Amino acid sequence: MRLAVVIVAAAIHIHSAACQHTTTNTFTTDSSAYHSARIDYAAVDSLLRRASRQPLHHRIAKFFAIELHRDSTTYVRSCRVQLFPAYSSELGWFIRSGIAIGTASRATLAAAVDYGFDGDYRILLAGANRLGLSNRITYDIEAFSLPVEFRGVDNRATNPQWYRRKEYIASFRWRHSYLSHLFIGALFSFRTAKAEFALSADYATATQIGFEWGYDSRNREQNSERGLYLDLQHSAILLSEDRHHIAHHTLIMLRGYQPLWSGGCWASELYAEFFTRNTPWLFAATTDGTHRLRAYAFGRYTGRVMLSLQSELRQHLFGSLHIAMWGEVGELAERLDKLGWRNILPSFGAGLRIDIGKTGRLRFDYAIGSRSTNFTVSFNEAF
Repeated sequence: MRLAVVIVAAAIHIHSAACQHTTTNTFTTDSSAYHSARIDYAAVDSLLRRASRQPLHHRIAKFFAIELHRDSTTYVRSCRVQLFPAYSSELGWFIRSGIAIGTASRATLAAAVDYGFDGDYRILLAGANRLGLSNRITYDIEAFSLPVEFRGVDNRATNPQWYRRKEYIASFRWRHSYLSHLFIGALFSFRTAKAEFALSADYATATQIGFEWGYDSRNREQNSERGLYLDLQHSAILLSEDRHHIAHHTLIMLRGYQPLWSGGCWASELYAEFFTRNTPWLFAATTDGTHRLRAYAFGRYTGRVMLSLQSELRQHLFGSLHIAMWGEVGELAERLDKLGWRNILPSFGAGLRIDIGKTGRLRFDYAIGSRSTNFTVSFNEAF
């Protein structure tokens, strides 16, 4: 019996030793194979860098919008600097620089400077302050000196004239919101304008006081994707040349934004502007080449009555890239009874957008109209 126990114990010991030897050999073999195959750390680093590198359009957007500071615990919540090349028919290629500051008290301040290579310029200072939850004050100060090709009132004009237009504008607006989406407000502005022709000059100075009422259910103020916006304004224009000379201005603006499919949005705008006959032509409605009638450069057509209707399809592609296609018809006239089908100005075009930051958008537009084309590089959607 004892002999059997000894034999079994010896067999167990021999089996255990064999298993340990096999495991040791296996580990040694695997370890040798591991050390025999050298790792190319440079290749691994290259693959990691390539995988973590942002796409080209993301890097372009980040280059044009540099976040300098963001801390909700301080008074200055955010500060963003923008610097990028831009283009318009008036300035040609120019440099656009700007800075936008947001504070912890929900106040914003933005400044922009456009400088052309021929000495033309446009300077803009804009700000907004919230007083409580229902009141908001906005202000805009603008100065520019631009060459303008003036063709007249409608598309039948055949004798264009070039002149230099200089303007200085300071405007202030108070708006009170009530009943969720409704608002009322007051307007005040001071404006002086001068047109320098080859042999003469024309100028006008005025103070404008008015009120507004409207409805706003948009998801955000810039680059909206859904909601409705209605703005009705009426103001008196006090002309400095004659204290008893008062002109009147009425504006009607209706905008709608409807989401379609994934990344798609349909945006439309109905715009109407009316000036009385005694309004100086320098203060009358005009094409701007950026927001409406985009096929026609700033100041190309001017009238005391302006109507326009535009509709735009916006589509998000991927990342920060968007495209847009639009169609528009509009008309300018000296008075209402001069409006007619033969004077309509069409405008069609397409464009590319690149997101900059969280709410900004760089916009490239090319528009075709009646005997006119226009290419612009600007900031944010047209409406």
